[in-house]
Amino acid sequence: MATSYGQLGILAHRRGDYEAAETWCRQALTIDEQLGNQAGIATSYHQLGVLAYLRGDYEVAAETWHRQALAIFERLGDQAGMAASYHQLGVLAQARGITRPPTPGTGRPWPSMSGSVTRPPWPPA
Repeated sequence: MATSYGQLGILAHRRGDYEAAETWCRQALTIDEQLGNQAGIATSYHQLGVLAYLRGDYEVAAETWHRQALAIFERLGDQAGMAASYHQLGVLAQARGITRPPTPGTGRPWPSMSGSVTRPPWPPA
């Protein structure tokens, strides 16, 4: 049932009805949380993040939804989910004007660097 609600959310999203899309996605999230379905929870977080982005709420999209999705995808070892989350976080960073890559292990931008200090290679190995 959660999958069906999620799909209805995606359809509403594609129609441009973001309010209905969020309602469907939140219903899917509730069911997945009740079932303990971590993959479903992460997918719902991801979709809610996309909807927040489309509404222009970049901070909520990144900090509330996509970072949570990424954490679950990482725990599950879901490479495709991780890639989607990293992509969305990159899109959001660009939209928010963050031009520096994150400090390894923190997900936060590099501190300002001056003088002879050099930045490690990006992406990190």
